[in-house]
Amino acid sequence: MGLRGNLKTMSVPEIMRFVQSSNFTGTVEVVRGSIWKRIYFERGKIISAGSSDPSEYLGHYLISQGRITEEQLATAMEVQEKTKVMLGKILVMIGAVTEEEIVAFLESKCKETIFSLFFWDEADFEFVDNEAPSVRSVGVSMEIGPVLEEGHKRMEEFKVLRQTYPSRKIRFAKSGTTISDPILDDPFARKLYDMIDGEKTISEIALHTHASEYKLLESLNQLKQRNLIIISGFENETAAFPPPQVDRYQMMNMAQTKMNQKKWDEAINLCRYVLRDDEHDQEAKQLLSNAETQLIKSIYDIVPPESIVSLTLPLEELAKEKLTSEESFLVTRINGRWDVKSILTITPMKEIQALRIIKRLLDRNIIALQDGWLPRDIVKNP
Repeated sequence: MGLRGNLKTMSVPEIMRFVQSSNFTGTVEVVRGSIWKRIYFERGKIISAGSSDPSEYLGHYLISQGRITEEQLATAMEVQEKTKVMLGKILVMIGAVTEEEIVAFLESKCKETIFSLFFWDEADFEFVDNEAPSVRSVGVSMEIGPVLEEGHKRMEEFKVLRQTYPSRKIRFAKSGTTISDPILDDPFARKLYDMIDGEKTISEIALHTHASEYKLLESLNQLKQRNLIIISGFENETAAFPPPQVDRYQMMNMAQTKMNQKKWDEAINLCRYVLRDDEHDQEAKQLLSNAETQLIKSIYDIVPPESIVSLTLPLEELAKEKLTSEESFLVTRINGRWDVKSILTITPMKEIQALRIIKRLLDRNIIALQDGWLPRDIVKNP
């Protein structure tokens, strides 16, 4: 049987209880904007979960757990592209993790994807009976009850953490305490502690650690409670300017005009304004998808995936450039060795978001294509 609706009327925990009570096999897909997440069930048990959000991919989850490095992920993804072997198997083959660890991490990552859905109160969902994942997570089979119980506990803890740290622009500094603390034996806590410098915001730390918001806030809070770090600065989130007072019909006409003029960036922004008011506007969603596809293609014409980019300025001079947290993250991954495709692989951002930043950095002459690489349109039309 099929079931569809909106999370306003039926929450993810309620959907999961429905599947459990009926002992169903199938897939629940939840879609919000451009992000989809899926939970796969077999006879009322969870066997897998997936997401189109790059930050929830297995590779980024393993980085956040301190089990692999960005270099190992880039290497594994390169091998996967050539061999089509599952990423987990490749990481086992290169000795980055053991088979037992991969099974445990797949189960943990599966839970993280499900828990993130508990905080979605507005999204469309559909349950498709007897639909199985294309690739099953080996060894994963979880009872729904304990997952729901853990998820509820997580929600309550997360609400407190968000109240305690309401802004992603909060900065932390080391307290100066020199005593040894067992919490620093944890790889993630140690990585987080070493990264604290009084300047990086929660938003910046999240990018560099590849961690979920819950994992990051929980660990920061533990370090603070143990007097290892203190809050060094606090900024209120900058209020976003409201969209111009133009009706939906005019906005869509403007977006279509920008599409015809090949001004993909402007078309994207206009479509997003429309979707702020109505995220179910199918025409705006379709136009946005087309504009993003065209923008990605146009950027790859300038910066091919296999091209290598380099910094035009020493790292110490980049502080004067007033980079955003996302720009800073990408800049520190441009090492003169990785091509654009590899940089995108280790970036916990959507492809289009990372590419727009790379294009901005090129336009500002902060990065440049290495010698030997020319934009494709120049190569084709010398």
